[in-house]
Amino acid sequence: MTKIDFYLLPYEAQEEYNKYICYLIEKIYHKELKVLVNCIDQDHLAALDKRLWTFRDISFIPHVRIGVDIESNEKIQLGCLKNDLQGFDVLINCTQTMPSRPEYYARILEIIPNDEKAKAKGRKLYKDYQVLGGELSVHKI
Repeated sequence: MTKIDFYLLPYEAQEEYNKYICYLIEKIYHKELKVLVNCIDQDHLAALDKRLWTFRDISFIPHVRIGVDIESNEKIQLGCLKNDLQGFDVLINCTQTMPSRPEYYARILEIIPNDEKAKAKGRKLYKDYQVLGGELSVHKI
């Protein structure tokens, strides 16, 4: 059964949103799990890609962009995907829509910024996952 975690952020700024995603990616990276980050659009993908290179002053988080970088077995992969991909432990879903195949992932992370539109979409996602019988957790950051 897929575990779904909702992270409710106290801010709505895109830069803070991306920073928190990088924080989560770093935690997953240190656990040596394979993570797919599905970005909402190419602008978000580019911003997150850049942020991962500069997330820490003394290090970066190795990653590749699906369909842009050379194919690799890198544990952290970013994309703007219409279809779900198998072979990842964790999906960080930035699309604000439920993946069509949530069962592909052991864990799904939904990061919800503090604005009314995003919170409404987050509530709908929560209900949709509930119907599927996912193991749901909410984390107020």
